[in-house]
Amino acid sequence: MRATNEKSVGVALSKRAGKILGLDASDIANAIFDHDLNAKQRVSMGVAIFHISLPSLKSSHAIFARLETSVDFTSVDGEPVDLVLLLVTAQSGNNRHLQTLAEASRLFRDRALCKKLRGSATTDAMYALLTDRSD
Repeated sequence: MRATNEKSVGVALSKRAGKILGLDASDIANAIFDHDLNAKQRVSMGVAIFHISLPSLKSSHAIFARLETSVDFTSVDGEPVDLVLLLVTAQSGNNRHLQTLAEASRLFRDRALCKKLRGSATTDAMYALLTDRSD
């Protein structure tokens, strides 16, 4: 995915998620950039995870992208970001969305996995790495 800064990453993710989920990309972008939800963005080790909840969804979805070039984000470790994940969850009274976020955070703390994702030549290879958790 092409992006030059933090905002363009959010816009590009919104467009991709809108197409995949059949939702209005502007609704997704508004949720990403809502300042009240800033705590739901985690950035470290070159990975940014965005998490939004939308009332129109019945289930959770994850949209992953590897950036063509690293982008400077506001991060604790100062590392530029090249791997991004957007978690789009349904609004509900239970904490399932928090469990999903925790699982994603654990997954992307795996440096070996991140290195493999960065070195993958195809989207199929990246998909296989993210979905095959038998190791």
